[in-house]
Amino acid sequence: MGTGAKRPVLGGRPLTGHVVLLCALGACNQAQPQTNATTARLDALESQVKQLERQVQANPPRPSASAAPQATARYDIACPSPWQALGAVGDAEWTCRAAVALPTGWWPNCNVTSGPVAAGLTPKAYFDASLSGTPQLKAARRLSDTDGTLGATAAHVAIYEHDLLPKPLRVLATIALRDGRAYALSCSAPPEAFPANEAIFRQITQSFRWKP
Repeated sequence: MGTGAKRPVLGGRPLTGHVVLLCALGACNQAQPQTNATTARLDALESQVKQLERQVQANPPRPSASAAPQATARYDIACPSPWQALGAVGDAEWTCRAAVALPTGWWPNCNVTSGPVAAGLTPKAYFDASLSGTPQLKAARRLSDTDGTLGATAAHVAIYEHDLLPKPLRVLATIALRDGRAYALSCSAPPEAFPANEAIFRQITQSFRWKP
C-alpha cells in the first residue's frame, strides 16, 4: 500500500485516524463481503504485505534526519539505533522498524497515524469505538488497558492481539487526543517476539514529544 493507495473503507466511508493503524498494514483494505471471503481475504492481505515489502526495498531507509515525521507533523519522535527510520509509509505519518526481520519475515515496527476526532471523546472511548466499530477487529484479544501519557498528554495504553494477517500480531497502542485530532502510536510484533521487543517499543513511545 503506497502513499497513493486508496484508504481503507468501512460501510462505504473511509477509515481515518488510528483505525487505519489498527487495521495493520492496510488489512482493512479489502473488498466488501464476497463468496469464499476467507480465501480472498488472506490473498488480499498477503498481496498487501508483499507490496509494502517491495515499496521498502525500492526506497531503502534514509538517514534519521530525512526520515523524521512529516514537516506538518505536530510532534517529534525518535527511532533508536540500530532500528531504521522509514518516514511515512502508507497511511502512517512516521515509521520505525527493526534493523533485521524475524525468521518469519516480519519486521517489528512502530508507526504513528492521526486523524480528526469528534469533541467529547476520551482516548479510551475512542479506542473502544474503533475496535467495536471495525468488524475485522471485534475479535481482537485485549490483554491490558491502562491510563498513560503520550508526550505528557493523557492517553490510553492498550495491548491487544489480532489475526488480520496470516500470522497473529500483538500490538502496543498508545492513543492521545489533542487539538481535535486523535494520535495513535502503535508498535507490533508476533506474540512470541513481543517480549523481546517491548522495551524498545516503550522507549520509542516515551520519546514522543509535542512541538510547541
